[in-house]
Amino acid sequence: MTAASDNGAATLRSTTTRDLASYEVDSSAIDHNAQRLLINYSGVPKQEIGPHVDAIRKKAFAIFAYPCIGSYRFLDLSISQRKEYPEIVRRLKGGEKIMDLGCCFGQVIRQLVVDGVPSENTYGSDLRQEFIDLGYDLFKDKGKIKTTFLAADVFDDNSRLTQIYGQISIVYTGSFFHLFDYEEQIDVAKRVIQLLIPEKGAMILGRQVGNVNAGDYSADSYPGVIGRFRHNSKSWTEFWDEVGEVTGTRWKVEAELVPLGIGNGESSDANLMKLREENGTRKMQYVVTRV
Repeated sequence: MTAASDNGAATLRSTTTRDLASYEVDSSAIDHNAQRLLINYSGVPKQEIGPHVDAIRKKAFAIFAYPCIGSYRFLDLSISQRKEYPEIVRRLKGGEKIMDLGCCFGQVIRQLVVDGVPSENTYGSDLRQEFIDLGYDLFKDKGKIKTTFLAADVFDDNSRLTQIYGQISIVYTGSFFHLFDYEEQIDVAKRVIQLLIPEKGAMILGRQVGNVNAGDYSADSYPGVIGRFRHNSKSWTEFWDEVGEVTGTRWKVEAELVPLGIGNGESSDANLMKLREENGTRKMQYVVTRV
C-alpha cells in the first residue's frame, strides 16, 4: 500500500474518489493461501472467512479506496512463493530484521510468523494507522504479535522510520514504488537504503505494476493523477544503477515482467485484464541485493 503522505507525494494528492470498478463483489476471489492463514493463524472458521474479510474491507475502502483493497490484493501472500523466501525466513530466524514498507494490514508479516519467524524481528509501516489497526482486527492478534508497526510517511525526515535507520536487513515493497513518479521513486529508494544495514546482502524485494514499455503513465484508478512511472526489467536495473551512483552503493538487480493473470488477488474481470495486457501492463517481480 503506501507509507507516503497524501500531501507529500504528487501522485497521491489529488486522489479521494472511490474506484468502484475495482471493488470485487465475489469473496471467492480471496486467495487460498490467505484462507489458510486466516484459518490456521487467526482461528477464523472457513465458512466465516468471506463475511469476516468483507467487514474489514468495507471499513478500509471507506478510509481510502485503494484498488488493492477492492480487489482483495491486500491478502496477497505471493512472497511465500518467491525463490528467495527460504533464505528470508532463515535470516529472520537468525535474528535479522525485515520491514514491510506500505504494509497495509500486515498480511506478509503474519505469513512470516506462521512460518516460524519471531515476530519481534518484523517491522511494518503504513501511512495510515487505521489500516494497521484493521490488521489486528483482520488477524485477531492484538496484544499477541510483537511486530513493531509504525504509522509513518516515508517522505517525512522526522518520521518514526528514522529511529530504525541502519537496522533492517530486508525491506519488502509490495505495490509501493509504482505509486510515484520517477524522481519520487529515487527519493523512496534513498530512504529505503537508509533503513537497511550498510552491508553486502541487504535486500529489497517486492512486486509492482510494470509495463513492457517503461515510462510515465496515468493512474487508471485515480482520475486526474498522472506521472506514475512504470518500469520494465531494463529500466528497473538502470534505476538502481542511478540510485547507486547517488548513494555510493552498488546493487544486483533481478527483475521480470509476468502476466497479470485473473483471480488470486487480481481482477476477475477478464475483459479488463485483457485490455491491460494489450496496453503492455504487466506485474513486475524483483529482488535487489547490495553487493
